[in-house]
Amino acid sequence: KKTPGSAPMLAPLKHLEMEDRPRFKKELLDWEGQEAMYASSKKAFLDFSASPEALMDTSQAPVVHELPPQPVPLRITVDDVTSQKLVRLAADRPRGLLCALDEMNSWVRKLTDKASGEDRSAWVKAYESSSYEMDRVGSGSIDAENLAVSIYGNIQPRVFRENLHNLSADGLVQRFVPCILNGDLTKKPVEIPDYLLNKDQWGQTLRIVFALPAMTYQLSPEAKAVYQQFQDWYDSKRNDERLLQSDDTFMTAFGKLEGLTGRIILMFHLIESPFSLMVSAELTQRVIQLVQSYVVPAYRYALAELSGTSNFDTWLRDYIIQHADEPTITLAEIKRSARRQIEKVNVWQQDQMIYGAMYPLEQGRWVMRMDDRTRENQHHAQWAINPALAVQFKDHRKAVIDAKQRQLDEIYRLSRKEKPRVYGAELLD
Repeated sequence: KKTPGSAPMLAPLKHLEMEDRPRFKKELLDWEGQEAMYASSKKAFLDFSASPEALMDTSQAPVVHELPPQPVPLRITVDDVTSQKLVRLAADRPRGLLCALDEMNSWVRKLTDKASGEDRSAWVKAYESSSYEMDRVGSGSIDAENLAVSIYGNIQPRVFRENLHNLSADGLVQRFVPCILNGDLTKKPVEIPDYLLNKDQWGQTLRIVFALPAMTYQLSPEAKAVYQQFQDWYDSKRNDERLLQSDDTFMTAFGKLEGLTGRIILMFHLIESPFSLMVSAELTQRVIQLVQSYVVPAYRYALAELSGTSNFDTWLRDYIIQHADEPTITLAEIKRSARRQIEKVNVWQQDQMIYGAMYPLEQGRWVMRMDDRTRENQHHAQWAINPALAVQFKDHRKAVIDAKQRQLDEIYRLSRKEKPRVYGAELLD
């Protein structure tokens, strides 16, 4: 139900474009008249310049009528567009564009196909909303004063998973905010009366924002204090994620969290109080709560768990350190704890992944294989853990456990039940 959910959101933008057509037709007709005057005055000037009189006195040369830029129709949205056409459209529309893709499959295929000739850097640069110049041999230079493009699209999980690695190479996919639909919540459509819909309010909000002049908003002193607290949380959380060896794709997206939060604050302020130049602390706090409770978990699911690209060797090393106070560990125990990391492969491959990751730990004397390997076909293996690890990595082990507990507390922050504790949490007491 992705399309039925997004269509009402985009419909008012199309209405604005259609309502602008009379304005564009009138301005285009006026411009064509000025173009005719320009062509006539230019011809007279060139004829005079070619005459003998021009050699004697250039002050008598006819004045060339000034030609203003050609008017362009209002374009707010684009869909099936190439990067070159995108820059050309943005050059005439410095207020920005929205690329609305009902199905992102063809767009993703175009950007990940090396033979397509598509310029991915233009799409990445469009996120920053700054000047951009595209040079091509055939079409020359296209100079966009402000290349600002927002992208909204629907994509199937399989397509997303298959192309995640290519899309994340230059940070493109990390600039999106993933919105995951829960298929278990799909219900029978119910007709809602018009008086219960908010589409008119949404359309009015878009019209107000569209009609605003250039505005400069600032955080109020109280909002600045709230945002600085968020920055402290962000620095602490980033250190925790590094300590827990979080996925690189997730960490790249997490590194853009401060800027993303500022963008969402601006968006919320434009919706709620567009005529106030000061952003309130209450609104700032609400946005920060949204980022912490939804955006970060969505990043983790879409960019790390859904992709299955986490570094299993690194995960297993930290897992052994966390359980260094136990005398032994078995293959079954590792598989039970590593179900997220190895769920994409079959049982035999799971065993081989664990054996391969444990081998360098055996060579480094972190663990020692205890069984005689005769029951590997029954998925049985056991290792003894070097007790010196608990002493050698005492501080690191406590820091990892502390970081995992903070992460778990954040997940269950709104739960009324007793909060679960990670293994080894007694070290924190």
